[in-house]
Amino acid sequence: MSAWGISNFENDTALDWVNEIVQEKEIHSIKDSIDSFLHDFSVEDTSLMDCSKFLTIAETVAGLIGSPDEDFPEELKDWMETKYIKIEQVTIDKVKKGVKLIMTDSEAKEMYLDSGYFKSWEKAQKNLIKRLSE
Repeated sequence: MSAWGISNFENDTALDWVNEIVQEKEIHSIKDSIDSFLHDFSVEDTSLMDCSKFLTIAETVAGLIGSPDEDFPEELKDWMETKYIKIEQVTIDKVKKGVKLIMTDSEAKEMYLDSGYFKSWEKAQKNLIKRLSE
């Protein structure tokens, strides 16, 4: 995975996922992806790419509930404007749980600890949880 910043959209995995979702007709993959990530999460086995994809999904959910990050991709905004997608509170709670798992112990956390950008990355994830809670 190529990353160039601390934002959850500043990596190749995120941009690939945005491209995929924009081309899909159905939204079911978001809920399925959230459930699958939570069910399968393991500190040892969940990859950096898995974490990055989940954080992108979390950002998308935040956007769908009206709290997008400042660098939310325009093509994803345009896509959302053509859909009516109701996000239930249980889904939001699952997303927050997943973000907290990643922040607690994951390959993504390790990468940022090793990079020297951990504080900024952690702040971005706390901001995401806050936006999911509004």
